[in-house]
Amino acid sequence: MKKNAELTTESDAEEVTLEGMRLTKVGRGQYLAHSMSKPEVAYMVDVSHYGGLGSCTCVDFVARRKPRWSEVRKPRDTFRCKHIRRVRNYILDAIIGHYAKQPRRAGEAD
Repeated sequence: MKKNAELTTESDAEEVTLEGMRLTKVGRGQYLAHSMSKPEVAYMVDVSHYGGLGSCTCVDFVARRKPRWSEVRKPRDTFRCKHIRRVRNYILDAIIGHYAKQPRRAGEAD
């Protein structure tokens, strides 16, 4: 069994389809998010970039979302493209799923 810290970072799956989008893990926090309309096209998503806000090579992120970051003090979730949001949701679901399987300690609320 893996150490707790490793289990809380991301799922062990190498490839998964989430909400119609195929994700392929290529490194720690790095995934290829395949286009739903053009499966042969994939964008590199790195959820660790920019202090955890994430980055993507898609046109939406590069041309529209990232340039707006300079307009505000702290970028929000709306500054993430759908590829970053899907990868983040996938990783967060894996982390929450891991903790949901853990037995509760005595006296801990449900």
